[in-house]
Amino acid sequence: MKCSLLSLHPSHYASRRLAEEATRLKLSLDVIDPSTLVLTHQPQVRFDVTLNRLSVVEMNEFYSALLHQDCWGKQVNSLELKLRWRDKAHQLIWLAQNGFKTIPFMSIRGKPETSGLQNFLSTHQEWVLKMNRGQRGIGVHMLSSKAELLEWLETLWRMGDQDFIIQPKIKVMHEWRVSLIGREFMCVLKRSTSQGKANAHLNQEVEWVKELPTHLSLLIEKFKGSVGFDYLALDILEDESGLYLNDLNTTMGFEQLEKITGYNIARLILDQSIRASH
Repeated sequence: MKCSLLSLHPSHYASRRLAEEATRLKLSLDVIDPSTLVLTHQPQVRFDVTLNRLSVVEMNEFYSALLHQDCWGKQVNSLELKLRWRDKAHQLIWLAQNGFKTIPFMSIRGKPETSGLQNFLSTHQEWVLKMNRGQRGIGVHMLSSKAELLEWLETLWRMGDQDFIIQPKIKVMHEWRVSLIGREFMCVLKRSTSQGKANAHLNQEVEWVKELPTHLSLLIEKFKGSVGFDYLALDILEDESGLYLNDLNTTMGFEQLEKITGYNIARLILDQSIRASH
């Protein structure tokens, strides 16, 4: 079986571990930096399986055109899936359309003086301003008043950078990171919370949850039946009114997960990828 690993950062933990485990499994694996490839009408190399480590933040028109070629074989987490959830706004719309509870949001285009924005801002006192395509908690701002939020929006409008979404700040009781590999592996980490900023790289406290609360287990099972994926990380927030699906990560990192659980996540992902290709 001939495999490829597409990554702009082959030295990062997840890419490195996948390459190590592929070697142990005696798979033929080409590690490819897609920014160095030239598009051709007839690709010379064809793969059976492609591990696409391009995150939605890194996706652009060039990579989309590149990945639509037929040389990549079975793409782990298909390009269509990545494009469907390419930013936070598209994720939240998809989740709402499929019956999942989400935190309300608004995306601003133009000068922040619309009546729709003013009506939205009348619902809460504190706000979260997020980069629409941010990751690892980067670009998340906690704002303590409507006036502070409007100052930010005015600044961003003048800078010509408005790819942000606004959400009311909720009183988060728990935050969960759920890792899914196919329909078999599930691991849940309970993390310290800050509505969107919790991340392994921010050194927050983490607890491995081995006995799931019933309401969380039901939500995970519902999600697993809603869409096809090879592996995925879900970020779920909980306040006193219930659970909110907050983020869908199709290029999940797993350094923290391997260290905490001792599981060989890279091997599990490769095993799932090989099975899915048959």
